[in-house]
Amino acid sequence: MSYYVYEDDETNYVRIHRGECRDCKWGEGKKGYRLDDNRWHGAFPDKASALAKARKTKRPIYECKICVP
Repeated sequence: MSYYVYEDDETNYVRIHRGECRDCKWGEGKKGYRLDDNRWHGAFPDKASALAKARKTKRPIYECKICVP
């Protein structure tokens, strides 16, 4: 299982996803996401590693309600 961090400049937040999430798609994102103002970081081997990366952004951190238990 891998984790990814979605960083969005426009809304100023980061969200942690699992790779298989329909919104993440292993860091590719789903169609329709704004690609010019966001970034995917990862893959991280565990949630703790993804959380450490998310904290480095100094943005509010959320976890995906669909894929992160």
